[in-house]
This record gives sequence, C-alpha cells and structure tokens, in this order.
Amino acid sequence: MQAALDQRLAEVLQSLVSLLIGISIAFYFGWNVAPICIVTAMILVVLQTSVTNYLKRRAMRDLLLAEDASKLASESIAYVRTVQMLTKQRTLYARFCLSSKIPHRLSIVRGVWQALSYALMNSFVSFNFSIAYAFGLVLVRGHYTTPFAVFQ
Repeated sequence: MQAALDQRLAEVLQSLVSLLIGISIAFYFGWNVAPICIVTAMILVVLQTSVTNYLKRRAMRDLLLAEDASKLASESIAYVRTVQMLTKQRTLYARFCLSSKIPHRLSIVRGVWQALSYALMNSFVSFNFSIAYAFGLVLVRGHYTTPFAVFQ
C-alpha cells in the first residue's frame, strides 16, 4: 500500500514541478505568448477531464441496464436442459434480444464519446501549438514580440 502511495505521490510531484517549470520558462521567453498557451492548455484539459468523468458515470449506468440481459443469458445457459425440455429457446432468445436493444444503443453512443476522448487526448499538443502559433503570428505582425519568443 505504501509503495503504491509513494509512486502516486512521486508522479503528482513530478507533474507539478514540470508544470511550474514549464510555465516559468514560457513566461521567461515570451510573457505575452505564454498566457494564451496556458489558457488553451487549461481549456483542453477541462474538456478531456469532463469527457472522461462523463464516461465513468455513464459506464456505471450502462452496466446496470445491461444486467438484465446478462442474467437472462446466464440463467439460460445454467438451465439449458430445462429450457430445451420446455422448448423455450425462441422465447428466451426474443427476451434476450429485447433486453439487449437499449444497452446496445447506449454502447454505440458510449463508443462515440470514447472516440472523442481519444481524439482530444491525441490532438492535445497539435491544438495547443496551432492556437499558440496563430496568436503568436498576430503578436509578431503587430510588433509585440519576436518569432524567436513565439517558437520558444
């Protein structure tokens, strides 16, 4: 338990120190470019966190909705001889299909949200650079900063 806690604490401290040093370097090289980079990064982090939290809440709710179909399938397999003797295969199959429709639709929607989360995570750096460079271009054209400061 202590090793896991120490590892997480080390990761948090490393991330915090990296963040503070990164912000310090950004302000050192371009005090007028750094705020837009920080704001952009914060917006993207908030979006990613919001989508991730939504997916966690949704996963628990979807799991409860899929429970009925899962129970039906488990009981049908466990009592397969009884089902066969009563010739209820078609009835149980129809009930299983009916109870699986809503969880199936919800899993497709959840898949779209997971794809959005994955896309945000993978495009985070590109979005941040593109917005920072666009803002830096405006500052360079207005003679508020130099290209060197923007690229740093």
